[in-house]
Amino acid sequence: MAHIETILLATDASRASEAAEEQAIELAARLGSRLVVVSAVSGSPEVRSGRLVAVEGVVQRARAGG
Repeated sequence: MAHIETILLATDASRASEAAEEQAIELAARLGSRLVVVSAVSGSPEVRSGRLVAVEGVVQRARAGG
């Protein structure tokens, strides 16, 4: 089987995307793959700020897990 070098996780950091985030983090750790996290959010500055904090949390969880 070919080695998967990179996994791309696109997230809006909503509750609906939490399961996909966790699966991507776990898969990247298990396969020894690089995880690239991307997010695009529109809305008020408060919404964007909150989502940025949430995406940073995803990145921190990924770093801790792998």
